[in-house]
Amino acid sequence: MGKSQWATSLERNWQVTVAHSGKDATQYTDTLSVDLIIVDAVAMRTSGVRICRKLQKQFPGCPMIHIQPKSSVENAKVADVTLCPPLTKRKLSSFVNRMLGEDDLSSIQCGPFEINPTTRILIAHGQEVQLNPKLADLIELFFTHPNEVLDRETIMKRVWNTNYLGDTRTLDVHIRHARNVLENGAQRPKYLKTVRGVGYRLEVQNTTS
Repeated sequence: MGKSQWATSLERNWQVTVAHSGKDATQYTDTLSVDLIIVDAVAMRTSGVRICRKLQKQFPGCPMIHIQPKSSVENAKVADVTLCPPLTKRKLSSFVNRMLGEDDLSSIQCGPFEINPTTRILIAHGQEVQLNPKLADLIELFFTHPNEVLDRETIMKRVWNTNYLGDTRTLDVHIRHARNVLENGAQRPKYLKTVRGVGYRLEVQNTTS
């Protein structure tokens, strides 16, 4: 792993050994028990492809994360996980957790999104978004019921603790705010769909919680 901004944040939870080049990393073969390799090609100003392949031979079977510059060839997949900037510290930590079998049970992952209900931090499209309490409750409700149609009455009862449907402007406003962060500015909703006359459905794939 090249010296980068990620090392300090990862050291809070794991023992991290930093190598400043692929050559330096191979010197640890006989002295360290390596559980995970992170190749920060962005920090080393290289594509990282050759380094990843060399380390795979040196540490066979060791899981690897490749932080790859956007300018690199997309089909050069040489690691278990390939990430590109922008990349948050929390997103990287989440991948490390999962690859080491230490999933953060306080977070909910749903398709390409992740939310921590305690901190009300949403990770969407590589960005961390701080949500207000009701918006966090609304998005958490969709994340815990992916690909299900939630009628407006259910949403009002679960998020606002009321059965009153005489004025749902508050719900409409919060749905609009939820789409702002989930749809990444898309004109037509890709994830949070309106089910006309009923309510809404969050359409995602590969959901885990």
